[in-house]
Amino acid sequence: MGEPLQLRPVEYTILSLIRESPGLTPARLAKALAVTAPNITVWMGKLEARGYLLRAPKHDDRRTQLLSLTQEGERRSIEATQRLLLAERKALEGLTPGEFTLLGELLQKVAAARAVGC
Repeated sequence: MGEPLQLRPVEYTILSLIRESPGLTPARLAKALAVTAPNITVWMGKLEARGYLLRAPKHDDRRTQLLSLTQEGERRSIEATQRLLLAERKALEGLTPGEFTLLGELLQKVAAARAVGC
């Protein structure tokens, strides 16, 4: 993501979350990322300025913004995901099937512990 696509990890995460949930609000995005609303506003502004993100008022509540990706934002998000999956495959290719299974189990434990701690 970094150099080739010029996306920071948080920017990639924001694009991915919006791509998976078009119409997401900034408040829900901030909650999903466990950051403050002002931080999300700054990141949204940066992504909007780069032509990746659109903000539109909600039809029944103009105070609420709905987020979506531009075509370029969609393309960038998909390309970054493909690069990330390829790098992940390369990083894991040296694991035996047993090690891969163990890694999956350990990651599930970490995720469960994190969910409880939130």
